[in-house]
Amino acid sequence: MQANLPTNYAHARRQGDAGLDLRAAGDTPHHIPAGAIRIIPTEITGEMLNLDPQHVALVCPRSGLAARGITVANSPGIIDAGYTGIIQVIIKNQGYSSFRVTPGDRIAQLLIMPHLGAQYFGDGTGERGTQSLGSSGLE
Repeated sequence: MQANLPTNYAHARRQGDAGLDLRAAGDTPHHIPAGAIRIIPTEITGEMLNLDPQHVALVCPRSGLAARGITVANSPGIIDAGYTGIIQVIIKNQGYSSFRVTPGDRIAQLLIMPHLGAQYFGDGTGERGTQSLGSSGLE
């Protein structure tokens, strides 16, 4: 599957790269103190990805940031085909000093992969839509 996104949103750095770089959105920097977690929005939506139902997008850390203690807290973050809202990255600063994320910074990678599907045991009445982080509950 090929993602057709404008290059200012997400792009592979080189031909054949597995992941698309995700960039921080917004107008102001985010400061992440040592040990803290922040949710950083990107300019990509699930609707823009337009994933086939047999595909999933995985939000993964960038190795250069991980080497400095900056990682994706729920790695990999799972973006299901039915999700249409803003893709957000849950960043954890595992380092010893504050970290600054400036709008436009590459903060994570997005991998698009086929999946075999999960067995669904619900009643079939729910819709995923734009509901995000934690919307599916704990049960």
